[in-house]
Amino acid sequence: MKEAPLITQVVDITPTPKILRTLGDIPFAAWQCLAELTDNSLDAFNDAESKGKVIEGPRVDIHWSNDFVAVNDRELVIQDNGLGMSLSVLQSAAKAGYSSNDPIHTLGLFGMGFNIATARLGDETIFLSSTPDGTEWVGIKISFEQLIKDQTFSAPVIREPKKTPTESGTKIIVKSLKEGIFREIRKKESAIRKQLETIYTPILS
Repeated sequence: MKEAPLITQVVDITPTPKILRTLGDIPFAAWQCLAELTDNSLDAFNDAESKGKVIEGPRVDIHWSNDFVAVNDRELVIQDNGLGMSLSVLQSAAKAGYSSNDPIHTLGLFGMGFNIATARLGDETIFLSSTPDGTEWVGIKISFEQLIKDQTFSAPVIREPKKTPTESGTKIIVKSLKEGIFREIRKKESAIRKQLETIYTPILS
């Protein structure tokens, strides 16, 4: 029987960071991007409940800039008041294709949905979280321009002080909103709000 040849040389085939930006070409509608990110918050609430932890008045807030804000300063924010997550868990959440058998890692946030939704919405994402016993918001900044320029998947860690000691949750801030997506959100604002409220109000209640 012939022995398999030994592998004597390997090459690195880590994809270019452009792959993350390319995910933004997947034709998600604006409301689908918002729903994808909102699902993550609901999963976090369910995970807390399964652990016997009570979140008083669970809520998910979504807001975006209006037309009077300069193009480069426009942003979209999705924030919940859940229990938040540690930096190590957040780091895994931002990895495209990450998966785990651990129940907490079955959240919608852990997988391609987060990457597709944020890449579709804009060119820069600030992903922050804070736990009830934490002293600050901690997370990462994902800038496609910087990743491509540096040819690395390394994202800088950022920190923000809490406004109140007891606040917790997760917030996703998408900056440099894509013009087409921004126009869609502004044009269909009422319809998008109604659609999201119809889907999520009964669940949150």
